[in-house]
Amino acid sequence: MLSTKLALRLARRLQDAWEAARKPKPALDTAWDRIETRYDIARRVRERLLFASRGQFPVGVRTLSADLGYHLGELARIASGIREDMTSKWPLPPGLASWLADVRQFEAEFGDVEVKWKEQVVRVVTEPIELRGVELGPFAIDLHWDRIGSAKGAHCFDFHALEPNPAVGRGDVVHPHVQGNDLCAGDAAASLQRALEQGRFADAFLIIRSVLTTYNPSSPYVPLEQWSGSPCSDCGCRVEDEDSYGCEGCENNLCERCAVSCAACMSSRCNGCLEACSICDSQCCSGCLETAREDERICTRCFARCSLCGGRVPKDELTDRLCPNCANDEETDDDEDDDELVQIALGAG
Repeated sequence: MLSTKLALRLARRLQDAWEAARKPKPALDTAWDRIETRYDIARRVRERLLFASRGQFPVGVRTLSADLGYHLGELARIASGIREDMTSKWPLPPGLASWLADVRQFEAEFGDVEVKWKEQVVRVVTEPIELRGVELGPFAIDLHWDRIGSAKGAHCFDFHALEPNPAVGRGDVVHPHVQGNDLCAGDAAASLQRALEQGRFADAFLIIRSVLTTYNPSSPYVPLEQWSGSPCSDCGCRVEDEDSYGCEGCENNLCERCAVSCAACMSSRCNGCLEACSICDSQCCSGCLETAREDERICTRCFARCSLCGGRVPKDELTDRLCPNCANDEETDDDEDDDELVQIALGAG
């Protein structure tokens, strides 16, 4: 805890920074015009009332008395409104005792407070933060009091992970809502700005701590479910090592959705390591495809053997289970047999 002397010194610095940043509120010109106009009307009614009273016009006295009462009531109402505006818009600035109490409050909430006088920074440190099983470590929150008035909200602060556990592949994201030194305060941004404008710096520190210890899944720089592991080479989603698949062709890391199997050998592959068979269109790895004719690649399942010669050919080339060569030879033999039968028939004739 800071000594009384240093705590008072810090309170004075924060007070000076806040008062220098206060922006004067616009004058209540419209309200003052209204009160002056109403006063002029009331003054004229009073003059007429005095004239009616001296001339002993009872009806005029009654009417003008009622009018004057109305206008005086309006003056009172407008004056009351101005007083309320003055109280709310021009509050008395807190004294040094209030600033000292604020310093002692964030000391009580965070423990030791570090002050960097030359840098005009006061630092508090959070407890180690864990969000949904992801350990992020403690964070230092630095309030730069020289930024008060020139910057808004979270931009008056810097944020430092003291035991950083950044998202895989994103060294600048040490928290789902912190990128570099910038905090995305989300719904708390307005409350944080009001606390700074009103000089409630202890409350500002507490609001920031609340943001750091809460996970908003709708606006993270990196979702917690993608915090660790390795990115899938196909879709880019991060996957834990125990849930990942490796392509046996290029050794790329794959998630469950992107990991596919070769139709022939069933090995795990990525899309880039598979090619369609020219006959059956099955996705196969390069080891299970052969160049059989021209530029066509055919999988091992689409080859068959000729029942006559035993030759291995693409199955779409077989005719009656014969390869093209054997099929042609059989047709030639059949033609020769037909010629012989014709000769025999002619000779018999």
